Amino acid sequence: MIEMINTNLFINATRGCKLAFVCLFITLSINAQSLSQGTLCQKDKAPDSTFLDSWTVTSPYQEGENKVEVLLPNRLEKGKRYPVVYILPVNEGIKTTYGHPLSEARKNNLQNKYQCIIVCPAFTILPWYGNNPNKPTVRQNQYVIDVVLPLIDKEYPTITDSTGRYLVGFSKSALGAFSLFFNYPQTFNRVAIFDNYFGKPSEEQWTKWGFADCYGTRANFDTYDMPDLIRIKGQYFQNQPPRISIIYGGPGLRIGVEELILNLQNKNIPITVTRGDFAHTWKTGWMPYAFVGLAPDRRE
Repeated sequence: MIEMINTNLFINATRGCKLAFVCLFITLSINAQSLSQGTLCQKDKAPDSTFLDSWTVTSPYQEGENKVEVLLPNRLEKGKRYPVVYILPVNEGIKTTYGHPLSEARKNNLQNKYQCIIVCPAFTILPWYGNNPNKPTVRQNQYVIDVVLPLIDKEYPTITDSTGRYLVGFSKSALGAFSLFFNYPQTFNRVAIFDNYFGKPSEEQWTKWGFADCYGTRANFDTYDMPDLIRIKGQYFQNQPPRISIIYGGPGLRIGVEELILNLQNKNIPITVTRGDFAHTWKTGWMPYAFVGLAPDRRE
C-alpha cells in the first residue's frame, strides 16, 4: 500500500498543529539507557548556533570530539515528556554546503508545531552509518544507539521508548536512517527519508565515495543495504500502518528512490510517498513533508 501526499495540497498543512506526536505526562522517574563506557559529554557554553543546545562528545566509537546539537521547543512544560526526532547529517560535521538541518527545522518552526525535541549528531568521517568491523573508532550505527540516544534521554525530558523516537535522513543519511530503522524496529517509531541512495556500490564508488572506510567489507555492507534489509526483515513491517515516509523530486530522474519504492511494494510494506520540486539539499523545502510523514494524523 502506498499513500500519496499531493504537495500542491500541502500549503500550510501544519498550520495550527499543536501536537503531532504522543506526548506523555510522567510523574515516575524513567531509567534511561546508560551511556557506553568511555564516553564523555560536555555541554557547550557557547554553541555555534545560539538557538541550540550543543554538546561536545568523545566516544570509543568515533575519533576525536564530535558535536551533538539539540533544538528544543520554545517552552518545555514541567512534568511533560517529549518525542525526539533524530536528523542524521549527510557529511562530516553538521553545517555543510548542503545546509544546516536544524536551521531548516527552526525556520519551519517544527520543534514547536510538533512539540518535539530535534537532535543532530556530527560524525568524524563521511557518514554512511555502518559499523566497520576492522576499525573500532568507526562505529557510526552503534554511536547513534549507544551514545546519542542515551545522552538525549539522560539530559532532556524525553519519551524513552519507541513511541517517542523518530528518524530523518537525506541521501547518504537516508541509507543510515533506513538501516537504523530496519535493524532497530522496536527502538524507533517511524522514519522519513529524502532522495535516498540505493543498491550495491560499484568498485569506484566503494573506494572513492567512502563506503570502504565506513563499512570495511562488502559482506558487512550487506547488513545495512536497503534491498537486503527489505528482503530479510521486511515481513516485520507488513500489516501495519505506514511507518516509512519517502520524499523525492526535483529535476532529473530519481532512480534509486523509485527502486526503493518498488522493493517495498513487492514486499507489501505500507509506505507514504511525497513527490515535489525539491533540489538535493537540506534547504529546498522538503523537511516539513518529512515531519508530516512522521506524524500522519496531523495533516490539517
